[in-house]
Amino acid sequence: MKNTRILVVALLVGAGALFALWHMVLKKPPVGRNLGLQLNWQSRIARVGAERAYDEFVRSVQNENMYAQHLDAHIFGDALFIENGLSYIALCDEQYASGCFHELFLRTVTQGGLSSVSQIEHACAELSEDIHLRCDRQIGHSLVVYMGYQPNDLKSALDLCTALLPAQDAPNCSQGVHEEFTTRTIITAETPPSSGRLP
Repeated sequence: MKNTRILVVALLVGAGALFALWHMVLKKPPVGRNLGLQLNWQSRIARVGAERAYDEFVRSVQNENMYAQHLDAHIFGDALFIENGLSYIALCDEQYASGCFHELFLRTVTQGGLSSVSQIEHACAELSEDIHLRCDRQIGHSLVVYMGYQPNDLKSALDLCTALLPAQDAPNCSQGVHEEFTTRTIITAETPPSSGRLP
């Protein structure tokens, strides 16, 4: 009996240690948890303006690897969103695997729901054609994160592209849906939304 208890305790301790190891080593740290870096960029945006802060950001990540640059671009996009929502949309670009766009749009959709997609689309329509096309793709990425990564969620996200965007913009949104569903670019950098539908 005593040996059984010792075995059970040892198994529980071992399982806890394995879980802790998995959490520390395999699970990537979520964006937004680096509050110090986020607050730094918010402060810089408020002090020197978004464009100059973005120039500083670009210089600050030039020696990082692509993954770190992408995560930091998410943090910068989060700071932009907190400082002034979608008003900085033209500042984001496709550098760093579009991390800035991802975060700005994802925060907009997760906080404003699907109705906020029309706000994003309206803001994008005010920009150059090139940026507008990129916006539509990033909307697609955000819709996948919002809906989930299960097979039936792919169809739902594609249907939303058609339902929420003008007909000429839906194909670019659909491209973003397929990109995110297969590459999971955002999910590698984000914590799951409160829906809990992500794997």
